[in-house]
Amino acid sequence: AGGLMEHRSAILASRGFLTLSLPYFNYKDLVEQLSEITLDYFEEAVNWLSSLDCVEGDKIGVIGVSAGGQLSLLMGSYFNNISAIIPISTSNFIPHFSI
Repeated sequence: AGGLMEHRSAILASRGFLTLSLPYFNYKDLVEQLSEITLDYFEEAVNWLSSLDCVEGDKIGVIGVSAGGQLSLLMGSYFNNISAIIPISTSNFIPHFSI
């Protein structure tokens, strides 16, 4: 489906995490296919969040549904500054993404 799901960020924000709702495909000028996604896009966003003065250490969380859940698992595996991962309705098999 893709798009932007801001309401999901509110779950982590309500627990003290700084959040950013980040669309990653099929939204405005972003890629249209899951196979075109790379982790670089997400790494840039996480690094930007980490650089903000209001971020307390590694208090960054990722929540994702379906393919977004797979991405959240990848991000938690590759990015040291993520401390919460909430994958929803996903699998541990990740066929779509370039690392």
